[in-house]
Amino acid sequence: MWGVRQLLNNSNMFILRANTNIRNENPKIPEGYRWVTIQEYQNIGRGIATYNYFNQCGNNGRYPFLSNGISQMEIDFIDSKYTGMRAHAGNYESIISGSWSFPNNWLGIVVVKEF
Repeated sequence: MWGVRQLLNNSNMFILRANTNIRNENPKIPEGYRWVTIQEYQNIGRGIATYNYFNQCGNNGRYPFLSNGISQMEIDFIDSKYTGMRAHAGNYESIISGSWSFPNNWLGIVVVKEF
């Protein structure tokens, strides 16, 4: 089951937030959507100050939390498992946070609506 948040910098791109903080490297993508690459995500609007989840969607500050208090912060791309690069829930849209990975801090993935 996914929670869905439309990116403000691209009305066809969405963050699918998982209902678990345990990373799934082969998530089921809803029909009509495609998991995006890091480059596609970075191209959506550099320098436009809109956040992924910072103080949005019921989150207080930089780190979204599950009800059990575990932080959900890492957003994966289709090529993240090869590059190690991910986005952070508290950063601006289009910003890649770095090559870090905590197996229990997964938030979800970024997809684009196919036409």
